[in-house]
Amino acid sequence: MTQGAVPTDADVRVVRLLGMPTARFIALHMHVDDLLRELEIIALGASSGAAEVPREVRDVTRELLGRYAETRQSAWEQAEAAQRRGGETVDLELVLPVDAVEGVQELVELFDRADALSREGVLLTLPASPELVELRRWTADEITRQVQLGAAPTPFPGT
Repeated sequence: MTQGAVPTDADVRVVRLLGMPTARFIALHMHVDDLLRELEIIALGASSGAAEVPREVRDVTRELLGRYAETRQSAWEQAEAAQRRGGETVDLELVLPVDAVEGVQELVELFDRADALSREGVLLTLPASPELVELRRWTADEITRQVQLGAAPTPFPGT
């Protein structure tokens, strides 16, 4: 789908992420927000000679997350509503462009690189915990399976 084009039903898919642990999803969302905030600060300070994060990590992460901001906001609102109701898990329903799969997999790789930079002390944001990494990878795999293969949703392991 070209940028600015109006999506058709053929261009989008409804993805269902079943049994997502609500608190863990919210923690992952907040971790991403923290990382993006730090990358923004680094981008602003790069001209002053501050430590440089690879431009690819900064720019591509920001661009991809910006492209899917509405989807991310929708997921946040669904999870927040579930948490207010006391739900330990939430079934998220997302409408994603078919071409989102490539971007989702790229984001997982970029977040893995950002975690490595955090472990090396380049970033102040702590690396994602193993539980958050597990959720991040499961989410990406579910999106890929459902969009590319037309597979039925599979609940998060352990729910």
